[in-house]
Order: sequence, then structure tokens, then C-alpha cells
Amino acid sequence: SDALAAADASDMIVVVGGLDRTMESEGNDRTTIDLPANQTLYINTLAQHVSASGKPLVAVFVHGGTFVLPASTQIDAKAGEDYSAVFSAGYPSQMGGYAFANLLFRKTCPAAKTAASWYKSSNDLPYDLSHESFYPNSSVPNANGYTYRYFKPDSAPSDRFAVDFGYGLSYTSFSFSVSDVPDGGIVINPCDTIHITVNVQNTGNVTGSAVAQVYTDRPTGDDVSNYPMPILRLVDFFRFEDILPGYIATKVLTVEPMFMTTVIDNNDPMANPNIYNGTRMIFPSQFNVFIGLSQPTTIGWKEASGAQIPI
Repeated sequence: SDALAAADASDMIVVVGGLDRTMESEGNDRTTIDLPANQTLYINTLAQHVSASGKPLVAVFVHGGTFVLPASTQIDAKAGEDYSAVFSAGYPSQMGGYAFANLLFRKTCPAAKTAASWYKSSNDLPYDLSHESFYPNSSVPNANGYTYRYFKPDSAPSDRFAVDFGYGLSYTSFSFSVSDVPDGGIVINPCDTIHITVNVQNTGNVTGSAVAQVYTDRPTGDDVSNYPMPILRLVDFFRFEDILPGYIATKVLTVEPMFMTTVIDNNDPMANPNIYNGTRMIFPSQFNVFIGLSQPTTIGWKEASGAQIPI
């Protein structure tokens, strides 16, 4: 009741939650990725109370590993309707408060991208680590694969995570385009490097930095169909620093041959028996390249967001 009364008397509300060393540390694994129940209840209750007033509400989370965001803060629909912003602070050390204040009061334009995928539920993960496998395994409950590279939930939702790897907001806006990519794609030799000229324009009113990201999807073709491969992988990125409003920055990004390879499984007779010195092969195949300021979140189920460039 005190928090609700304070919110009613405020122009803006900042709520802080998260984890600490009693819940996560080396040798102290969590058994769930949910926040403590009292935090979830507190945050959701406060968000619902404030939502009708239209007051800005900012959630700040201090943490090491990722966790299930309270329903009112999920960037799902991107359910931050009740929230003006969600701020992932990590364990920010003694200058973290200053850094957060600079962002909150727009002295700094944010440009960070999430370095991990934020799952929607503990049910998206295997019951215990004995079932750990990067790739989906239909014979094991909840073994849908790990990370944005492999995770494929049974329900195949329009987006897989509450917050995607490579996602982040800014006080300004950007548009991007590519050059040197002909319509209909290109044919390359196995050891060719693909070069793509990326142009990023600041279309907003604030100087800001942007991170261009290049992804490839799983190759298709008869020779690669029997091998496990990531359904999506980041192959290059570049941070354009401090682009002035209206200005365009340009950079050549690449897809190196390594990202076109398949690592042969050790059970294959062609494989090197040393697991730490696996055999990489490039098979005749086709794949797509996606370029944007975040990953294509709907890869594998419907047309991906952002620019899809067949190569």
C-alpha cells in the first residue's frame, strides 16, 4: 500500500528488482528461471495500478543470468504496454547508478544489445542438466534446444523469446539499406567471402549509435539435410558510433566461409574422432542472409522481419 500511495504521488515510477548472490553464483545454480514470487507479485501489482494513470514506469533489473520477466514487463505484445522501459543493469558496480541516471534523463542515448536470449518460461528449458542438449530432442521432455541458434519450441510461436538475443532500444530511430546485392541472390564458391555494404541512417532527432547485425539461416539442400545445424546464427556485426540526425554511416560487413560450414557429427564415418578437432564441411546448399538492427525473430515459421537477402 505504501508503494501504491508513493506511485500516486509521483510523476514517474522506477521499480527495481532482480537477483543477487544468494540466488545465483558459481556453484549455486538456480532450479528455476523465475524471479522470486514476491517480486513478481509486487511488480505486476504496481504496473497494473499505474497503467491507468499513464505515468511513465521504468523497471530496473539487477542480475547476472537472465530470468522470466514478470508478465507486465514482457516485451511481447511486446507486453511492455504497462511499462515505458525495461532496463537490464547486470551487476553494475559503484558507477551503475550514475550510468542509469544518465540513460533515464536522456543524457546518454542507449545503444546496447542483449547478449543472451530471455526465455518466456522455465518450461522452455529441460527439467535438469542431464538432458542438456543444444539441439531439439523430441524424446526428452522440454528438450527444445538452447539459445537463439537452436531453440525451437513445440508450439512454434511467432516469436520464440520474451527478449531476443541482439535486441535493444534507442531514443532515436534508424533506417538501413544494403548495396552490392543483386536481385535473386548470388552463387558463390565454397571458399568465397560474401561482402555486403550496409548503410545506416539516423532518422530521429537525437545523436545515437546503432549495431548492424548479419545473420544466416540453416542451409537447405540434399547434402546438408541429415546434419544438425543452427537454425540461425550471427555471422557479423558492427557498431556505428554517434550518428548525427539525418546522417548516413556505411560499413562493409561479411559472411566468412566458416559460417557456411557444417560440423560433421562424430558418429559419421567421415568425422575426426577427436571431438575438439571436428571436421568442417561445405556442401552445395542454399541459405538466406538477414541484415538489420536485431535478429529476424520469426525465422523458421514465417517470413522474417527486416531485410531478407537471398544469397
